[in-house]
Amino acid sequence: MVKTPTWHVFNLYKVHQDNDLVESSLVGNEEVGIGDLKAQKLTESVTMDKKGKLYVTMTNMSLDASEPMEISLNGAKVKAVTGQIVTGKMDAHNTFKAPNKVQGADFDDVTVTKDGLSFELPPRSVVLLEVTLKK
Repeated sequence: MVKTPTWHVFNLYKVHQDNDLVESSLVGNEEVGIGDLKAQKLTESVTMDKKGKLYVTMTNMSLDASEPMEISLNGAKVKAVTGQIVTGKMDAHNTFKAPNKVQGADFDDVTVTKDGLSFELPPRSVVLLEVTLKK
């Protein structure tokens, strides 16, 4: 079986299933696209599970620009954070001869700040952060 890039992205998003939606917003987001086809360059999904773990999934649809990200947790403090990323060239795909050309990888370029988290969101990427908060 060959896992497609779409499979790897859905694998990141599955953690949101059955969790509680957390109100979130992006500041300074711009539209990207071709002609009349436009979409927000950045997207985010934020949920919390029953044990209090926060899940933040972000997408950068830019073909060539990273985005500096600052996540404010409104007073909550981070105990631990782990991350995963799916990224690659725009035309990258998996085949039977190269089944792992696009796959998930650890993403550990996240800095815990006094207000939350800080990191660079690479172009053409989906990043999942699993955040354990201090009680």
